[in-house]
Amino acid sequence: MKNNLLTLPSLPYPVVIDSVKVDGIDMADAFDFCDAFASSANFQNGISLNAEQLDTLTDSEEGRTLIHELACKRAGF
Repeated sequence: MKNNLLTLPSLPYPVVIDSVKVDGIDMADAFDFCDAFASSANFQNGISLNAEQLDTLTDSEEGRTLIHELACKRAGF
């Protein structure tokens, strides 16, 4: 993850990390946040990811790591 961008080979453009919004954070699942997912995000060119691209981001190893970090930050950990 360089310069606030996350590049995945399965997506057409890099994703702006600061644009990723995370939902599904369940405090009963604290520290795992296995139900958290990317609900919105933008590519570097400003285009929003569609539902399929958000699923790709959420399901990728790099995306899961990012979503976990963002969920922990949002939860105050």
